[in-house]
Amino acid sequence: MKKSALICLIWIIITGITTQAQNWTRQNPSPTFQHLFGISFPSADTGYICGENSMVLRTFDGGTTWEELNFPFKGRQLQDINFIDNHRGYVPVGWAVCYTTDAGETWSHSTVPHGNASYYKTSFLDDSTMFVFGYDGSLAKSSDQGISWELLYQAPGEGEKFNNVQFANHLTGYIAGETISIYRTPVFRRTNDGGITWEDIALPPEIKMVADVSVISAEEIWIGARNYVGGKSRLYHSIDGGLTWDIKIAGNSNGDQGIIKMKFFNALEGFALNWMNLYKTVDGGESWTAHYLYEHINFDPMLNNFSCPNQNTVYFCSYHPYLLKTSDGGDSYQNLMTGSTDYLLNIYFRDSIHGITFRDYPAATGAVLYTENGGETWQEATVHNNSGTVYLLNDVAFTDDMNGWMTAQRPTLFRTYDGGINWHEFPTNFQNFFLKISTPDPDHIFACTAYSGIVVKSTDDGNTWQDISTGYAASETMDHFMFTDSLTGYIVYYIPAEKKYKLLKTSNGGASWQEVNYGSSRKILSLSFANNLSGLMSLSNNTVLVTHDGGATWTQSHLPKPDYITYVKMFSPTTGMANRNGDVIMVTHDGGLNFYNVFTGSTGFPVLNHSFFVNENLGWACGQGGMIMRYDCLDTGISPPTGNPVSTAKSDFFFPNPSNDRIHLRNVSFDQLSIINQQGKVVYSTQNEGNNEIDISGLTCGIYVVSILNKTGRHQQKLVKL
Repeated sequence: MKKSALICLIWIIITGITTQAQNWTRQNPSPTFQHLFGISFPSADTGYICGENSMVLRTFDGGTTWEELNFPFKGRQLQDINFIDNHRGYVPVGWAVCYTTDAGETWSHSTVPHGNASYYKTSFLDDSTMFVFGYDGSLAKSSDQGISWELLYQAPGEGEKFNNVQFANHLTGYIAGETISIYRTPVFRRTNDGGITWEDIALPPEIKMVADVSVISAEEIWIGARNYVGGKSRLYHSIDGGLTWDIKIAGNSNGDQGIIKMKFFNALEGFALNWMNLYKTVDGGESWTAHYLYEHINFDPMLNNFSCPNQNTVYFCSYHPYLLKTSDGGDSYQNLMTGSTDYLLNIYFRDSIHGITFRDYPAATGAVLYTENGGETWQEATVHNNSGTVYLLNDVAFTDDMNGWMTAQRPTLFRTYDGGINWHEFPTNFQNFFLKISTPDPDHIFACTAYSGIVVKSTDDGNTWQDISTGYAASETMDHFMFTDSLTGYIVYYIPAEKKYKLLKTSNGGASWQEVNYGSSRKILSLSFANNLSGLMSLSNNTVLVTHDGGATWTQSHLPKPDYITYVKMFSPTTGMANRNGDVIMVTHDGGLNFYNVFTGSTGFPVLNHSFFVNENLGWACGQGGMIMRYDCLDTGISPPTGNPVSTAKSDFFFPNPSNDRIHLRNVSFDQLSIINQQGKVVYSTQNEGNNEIDISGLTCGIYVVSILNKTGRHQQKLVKL
């Protein structure tokens, strides 16, 4: 009886719920793909990081797990985060300072007197007194925990940047910074009256900027200069308030940067940081232990900030992003990022499960990653070639589930016979780097080179190749190249001499090419054809064009509003989609004449990103910072002009429901079946292999949506798993 009552209660609850799963979910890396700028650990276990696109993350377990906080100002580049204890912290946002007293659950903000100033860093004197500073030489003070502010100091000159402000007491403090001009000069000043007046302090001549200051007492100070001298990272120590300086060599710089951050716990113990090294002293700077991080983690982290809650624990962050930790004073390190953070150049899925992406390396080499579970996990493929080096990879195309082709920055192609797990070098007898590849059927392979304008084809499984170039050998080949069948193909060129873009078409397998007039010379941002007649293109003038006669005529699509569309995809002569960097996704079901919004929101994707959609409801994006995002849209809640392509089935298409082990489909034909949890994540997906029994025993108890895609559209039904 209790079980039956529970089932009834569940159904009562969910009958009033409209199921919507339309969003981007991050698949790689964790915890973020955004550049990291600020880091603050008030204790060894509790910490916060901030970065691009108003991202603020929190951990309570020393960086093992992170959760993103809801920051009130959107689209900001957050440079600094500063917590005085585990719960109270501050983030400056230019003209205001956001603050929280409940570990980031809620935020308030206070306005700072600014004029033309831009505040981006904070520092504390005590529990109540704090300072905010940044560009344009402005310094403001709060004596009530950041609730109100007064402009304390305005530098007499223009173009000054304050990197840190530290006070020893309520009277004596120091400003560290630089002038922002072609010829940078250091800024270092002292006040003895609480910041009302400041005097410049003379510095050693080799210092070009003062990156940081650490105040031990009113007279004992340390400064770090971002520039290095003679390949060494130098610190400068004074025990007389800056009248004289003692130079301390921390160690080799291992790069072109000197000291960027410092932290002294007392007169003897402290840390210093440059891009690749952590330096530690326990004797007041007389000697330093240098830790070159590359030797510990096998990559150059290019660090830009750190936080030291105690003498043994240090957390590091960087732009890439990288997130590191040491718990033993620098003897060993833990990488707190999971997944690749290298730039991912392209992404391709041949179905809802199997995908390929290309990882970029700084040294002009790359790697292939593949997934067999819809992007939940990725593995590095093996690339077999003579040189042993995998060059930058550009494009991939599959002829069937097992056989595929790939281009790289070299005159050979790469081929897979096992679905992308292994790739083998495949010669073509051409000497130019290949850029794009298209395989409209197993018997025809087309490829184009990067800059020489060469187009080649093979009709015998790649054994021989024929030059079918367009005649624009001196022009630059762009990213748009595709063949819809063995005869019909399209390619986009930019003609430098004419300063215009051209779309060329062949209808005879490349024997001849003709220019297609699309009514503009604007840059073609994206191009996609469903067959040899129906296609979409987006232009740099915020328009989308559609053709249904192979490009002979083009019609401007009606968008909800003009938009800079970075990706279009034509799935069929009636169905297509348009995407603006993931922030706006539109769908058409009338052949491209009208689009309607199915998703809008600030995704925070990096500027360099790439999209791929297998249908209008399922897609992926990749880009800088190792970003891989998955898009699922099962029910938009918006009816298109000609009917809703996504509907809830009028009758149950599976039984039993609820179920604890298996469900059975009621003679429903489908191309793809997915099961989605309440967070919008696909937890099960399969294609139709003639089996109408679905095993759900591995799912945890809860409410799901079963979604099927067939010729009539996408249908969905709620499922209760017991």
